[in-house]
Amino acid sequence: MISVKFGCSVLVLFFFVTYVKAWEPLKVISFDKWNTGKILNKTEMISVPVHVMLSQTITEPCFSRDQCKDLLNSNSVSAIIPNFYVSGDGQIYAGHGWDSVGVVNFCTSDPKKMMIEISFIGDFENSKFSNKQLRAAQKLLEKGLLTGKLSETYDLFGDWQLIEEDFPMNENNKEIFKTWPHWASDLSQCTLLNDYNDIEDYEFKDYD
Repeated sequence: MISVKFGCSVLVLFFFVTYVKAWEPLKVISFDKWNTGKILNKTEMISVPVHVMLSQTITEPCFSRDQCKDLLNSNSVSAIIPNFYVSGDGQIYAGHGWDSVGVVNFCTSDPKKMMIEISFIGDFENSKFSNKQLRAAQKLLEKGLLTGKLSETYDLFGDWQLIEEDFPMNENNKEIFKTWPHWASDLSQCTLLNDYNDIEDYEFKDYD
């Protein structure tokens, strides 16, 4: 009888801890709290974003604020700053944020349709995302919807769908994202850029 009660208590505790973790508050670190020298050219969003592009920094991962701050300010991270970074410990580092244009929307010819980029810190060609990292990204997207910062009909996709050779992604990771709401498998409307340099030129052309 005691063992049954003990087993039930452990099970209840397990579900409670799982529930609490699922509802941990989203931690967003503002640009000025982590940046030590990068220049952020701000162009205001003129409409609610209709596309969300997932990417990766293709660097070492980071799992603490000090570690991530050092990494994001190093030369190993691209000078192109996304709207948000997601660290291995589930924290969000704001770049352009919700209200400033990061990447130009190359999935439409309409300049009024905006896109945001969420970049996972790490190299995921052969490694998996941490659970905290995935949960944080999902919460960020949910917050975008709840606060009206994202279109209710936004399309979600990964940069590896456009240029696999430059942005290789682990197959298991790809399968995870395919289960997320708003995932877009057909990107025929997007410009198929030839290489990373083309993307850099495309992203910066509004700021020249």
